[in-house]
Amino acid sequence: MTDIAAELAKLGTTGPARVDAVQRWMDASGLSVWKGGMVTAAQVEQMERHMAQGGGATAPATRFSQSHTAAPAGARIPNFEKLSFEQKRYAQDQLASRTRR
Repeated sequence: MTDIAAELAKLGTTGPARVDAVQRWMDASGLSVWKGGMVTAAQVEQMERHMAQGGGATAPATRFSQSHTAAPAGARIPNFEKLSFEQKRYAQDQLASRTRR
């Protein structure tokens, strides 16, 4: 039988967090039934490689981008720096709703 503490030590000081991340990903991907069989450091590392390559049971991985959040060129809120927080948020929401159409 595999010594779990020894296998966890092979993953370094971030071992518990790495195992947790893999298990959460497995839950989200519908693979929670396989978590019990993941007992070695090599298995965790292999699953991390699979996750990094965009592997998934339910949907392909997508890269995060903030390009869709940038205001279009020329979109400016007049006197933005003088507005209160609430006024800024309202103006931002209004601008966003106009640019989505």
